[in-house]
Amino acid sequence: MNAMRILTIASLILVTMLADRGQAKDKPKDKPKSVYANRTGDNKAKALKAFGGTEQSEEAVKAGLIWLLKQQMPDGRWKFDGNFPDKGPGSKDIGATGMALLPILAAGYTHKTPRKGEAAVYGIAVQAGLNYILRNQDKRTGHLSSDSYQHGLAAQALCEAYGITKDPALKNQAQASVAYIVTSQHMQGGWRYAPKQEGDLSVSGWYIMALIAAQRAGLVVPVQTMAGATNFVDSCCDMKTEGYAYLGSDNPSPTCTAIGLLCRQHLNGWKADKARLRTAIKNQTKNWALTDRKVADCYQHYYVTQVLFHAGGADWKDWNESMRDRLVKSQADAKDAKGPGSWFDKTDKFGRDGGRLMQTSLNVLMLQSYYRHVPLHGKMPEE
Repeated sequence: MNAMRILTIASLILVTMLADRGQAKDKPKDKPKSVYANRTGDNKAKALKAFGGTEQSEEAVKAGLIWLLKQQMPDGRWKFDGNFPDKGPGSKDIGATGMALLPILAAGYTHKTPRKGEAAVYGIAVQAGLNYILRNQDKRTGHLSSDSYQHGLAAQALCEAYGITKDPALKNQAQASVAYIVTSQHMQGGWRYAPKQEGDLSVSGWYIMALIAAQRAGLVVPVQTMAGATNFVDSCCDMKTEGYAYLGSDNPSPTCTAIGLLCRQHLNGWKADKARLRTAIKNQTKNWALTDRKVADCYQHYYVTQVLFHAGGADWKDWNESMRDRLVKSQADAKDAKGPGSWFDKTDKFGRDGGRLMQTSLNVLMLQSYYRHVPLHGKMPEE
């Protein structure tokens, strides 16, 4: 057994031991009672109204979820290149499954959802999707896929499912997926395509959000891992513009800036009144503006939506009205043979690469922003 394998196994054992002991130093501070509290019941209705959702946007969510449900394979997986038009890349089923599970979980459905009525169908779908992911987890390393994007997506879904339900059957494997992220971190704090490879902000963004989901679930994420991630995000920031770049701090882009700011909000606790956050948002207003864009960009918009939702205020109101109405209008309707309830825009570069499943999953998540998480900028509606 080589040294790397010994180190990996030792790390997995250490992380699991710390989880069982409940080490306070590795738990997130100021943790809300439940960051998932707005996903169901009266809270959901209040959050939908308070944060800018409409009956039309929620109908679009429901139609999108129905389309996603229809794409699940008999063995529980989803596929980017499934049996629908406008396919994405093949052989990325772990990532596709994680991506499809996230909006279903955001709608308030889990594998523990009571098997009654319409909800039962979604509960069964979540269970089957989780089972597919868990069957494919490497028992030695904890990785869900050797592809970093796929691991990040699936790990986030797995940690969310555990966080919402606290199902002990998920705990160890969710913790192992976190351990893989921890042990594959580069010395400068980021992640890329292979373990220990110098990081880029795109892959790191998915991994950081998976770690945030793990923290919220009460799983162990070592302090040094998050400190390293913070240092990496720092290294991608152009201090003159408060923009963020894919590699290093040169040539910041609107997409990477959205990723970087979301990471800042979670890693650094940047609130709405943070001067650097306000400066960054102000500098990106024209770059992000939907009304001036000639092409779609669901990957960028997914991150921008989260940043502005947590920032709140006029920036969120303006963005949300444009984003929400644009998505409701562009969704395939019941007469569209390519898939009622789905989205596909051929002008969307990254969305085109990810196909109809990616565009639909991310667009539904954007329309679930109102209740997917409790916003970082203030209290829940009922408070």
